Amino acid sequence: MLSFQLQILLHHGRMAREVLINGIIHVDFTHVLILSSAHVALDKYRLNAHKPISL
Repeated sequence: MLSFQLQILLHHGRMAREVLINGIIHVDFTHVLILSSAHVALDKYRLNAHKPISL
């Protein structure tokens, strides 16, 4: 059986790995959302580009 200190060390290592992976997934997902929003805005701009601007 593993010592208590080693069990805690392994647990903290697993938790740190999960935090790192979740952080990477969050950053990647946020990047995708930003790109998607930019594409939607660009598509709306292209659709409305031919319309005259009313002031």
